[in-house]
Amino acid sequence: MFLREKSLSLNSNIDVKYKLRNMNEYIFYTTEGHTEGPNEDYEVENCQLLGRACGINKDEAQKNLLEENRWIAEAGFVPERFLVDQVLTKAQRSNIKLLIDYLKNNSSLKFQYMA
Repeated sequence: MFLREKSLSLNSNIDVKYKLRNMNEYIFYTTEGHTEGPNEDYEVENCQLLGRACGINKDEAQKNLLEENRWIAEAGFVPERFLVDQVLTKAQRSNIKLLIDYLKNNSSLKFQYMA
């Protein structure tokens, strides 16, 4: 994972420093397979969690997931059937909080919409 320091200039007098991670985190799951409840006679219809992986985008993250978890292919799961959602990393949550706190503490600032 690479970290790159950036400056976000919100007005001419104030710079807010934040770290930008080049990697996003994704969660992968599928509706393939089945689950049994504690009562073996009862089959549960649900999703199978395959894992979490990081990448620049979901395709790279999927590639990383499959390389790090060879059991997924060995078990017969089909990558084209994977469901994927991006999750916020700690760094991304921290950056959002930093921005929200800045805006709360500087509510008198005027922002101009730029198309």
